Amino acid sequence: MNGKQPEVIVRGRHLDLGEFWVDHVKEKTAALDRFGINILRFDVEVSHETNPRQSSKAWLVEISAIGDAAPWRAKGTGPEAEVAFERARETLEQTLRRVKKRSRWSRHGRKATAKVGRLLRS
Repeated sequence: MNGKQPEVIVRGRHLDLGEFWVDHVKEKTAALDRFGINILRFDVEVSHETNPRQSSKAWLVEISAIGDAAPWRAKGTGPEAEVAFERARETLEQTLRRVKKRSRWSRHGRKATAKVGRLLRS
């Protein structure tokens, strides 16, 4: 964490989002900053498909996390906006968890032997 809360931008494509729902989305999305990855901004985009045949995936939520490195994106669909948002948030959470795990030091592997040797000598 960089000590500063990331900016969360919530946009609706051709629809108006309620203030309560926008505040809820901002709160839940800002909590994804807990992994210690330097994230500057979250972009949340919500769209709705009016075709009744697509009712099972009528809502589409896309979350983009923009930081120092490459942006990370996640999509979620569902019959309701909240379900689609939760699916997208869970997907992005798994992605950020994997990114953080890759940056951790491992005791195994070819580089680990040299690191352990240096630690034992000192």
